[in-house]
Amino acid sequence: MKSNLISKSEIIFKSILVGLGAGFVSSMYRLALFYAEKASAYAYIFFRDNLIFLPVMFLTLIVLGYFVGCLVESDDMVSGSGLAHLKQALKKYYYFNMYWFSTLVKKFVGGVAAIFAGMSLGRGGISMHMGACIAEGIGNKIGKDSIQRRALIASGASSGLAATFNTPIGAVVFVLEEIFEDFSLTIVFSTITGAVIANFVSKRIFGTKPIFDFVLNRTIPLDNRYIVLIVLGLSVGILGVLFNLTLARVQKFYKGLNFLDRKNKIIVTFIATGIIGLFFPLVTGGGSKITEYLNIKSSIYFLLITLLIKAIFFIICLSSDAPGGMFFPTFIIGAMIGCIFACIMLKIGVYDESFFYNFVVLAMAGYLASAFKTPITAMVLIMEITHSFESWIAVVTVCTTSH
Repeated sequence: MKSNLISKSEIIFKSILVGLGAGFVSSMYRLALFYAEKASAYAYIFFRDNLIFLPVMFLTLIVLGYFVGCLVESDDMVSGSGLAHLKQALKKYYYFNMYWFSTLVKKFVGGVAAIFAGMSLGRGGISMHMGACIAEGIGNKIGKDSIQRRALIASGASSGLAATFNTPIGAVVFVLEEIFEDFSLTIVFSTITGAVIANFVSKRIFGTKPIFDFVLNRTIPLDNRYIVLIVLGLSVGILGVLFNLTLARVQKFYKGLNFLDRKNKIIVTFIATGIIGLFFPLVTGGGSKITEYLNIKSSIYFLLITLLIKAIFFIICLSSDAPGGMFFPTFIIGAMIGCIFACIMLKIGVYDESFFYNFVVLAMAGYLASAFKTPITAMVLIMEITHSFESWIAVVTVCTTSH
């Protein structure tokens, strides 16, 4: 009994260290991406207004693409979000990454470079991977066995996600639902401790304001119009499946381009990003600029065109193997679907304007549940991100239907 208590206290203490480290690194990454996206927006405005400097812009993108390509070629774990590597490592623990610090630095720098170029990528998956790298470093020093090191890596992953979105509960649920096929109480204690500590660190830096500040004026009533939520769930579910099928095909197409090596594929994508940045800059970056247009005044046709371009561009960026995650752009795509759906409901008179943002939030949750195949995470994460806890029955209905 006494030894069991000591063991639990030990893993909690070590998870606190992981939470502090992962929380700080993820917060710094979130801050770096904020300024990189801002600088990217100003840069594209400048080049669009001064076309004589376009050769400079494309040369810069080629150099950035070459640099990021070199990072990816030097370490396979730098590519993408890193969640696939994380899942593989945690199924049955082996050394997740002997060169964790090198991967951490390359992932951080490569992700910031990709966002500065304007690529449509997120920060969630990368933050989880970097958190796991921090945990690997700490586990190598003070982890007493493979079971404990495995638990610390789980803690690092949940800490990274908790810090990047201020969602400790959602982070824990995602790690347990998506990353692990089986888990013990040690894993649960470790992930919860790390996530709570990382969330504390993040809130000390960014405050408590929600990531998406959508005001829900009313809760959707449980009446005969509730069938609309089933329709919304089916719609985002089908679109989520379509997204995954398209992504798989484009990734297969990219791999089939044998005349281009990995580095050159990233360079080509950076050049394509420059073209998108000149003609439709709204869809570049994670998509935070799009939230300004998620309102009743926006045209349905404008939202449909933006949705289509954003989704296609997001898929291309993901297929390039450049370092970046999926969470934030997925939220944005779901929000646009919800905005379009809400506009239609308002036009045909099913609901009034006071329910507009309810559908935006519900579509975000449903689309995430379908695209990630993680309905429980979607339910919890979206309520934490938006601070909207009143509509949980509607969220459950949409997520269950979409999944």
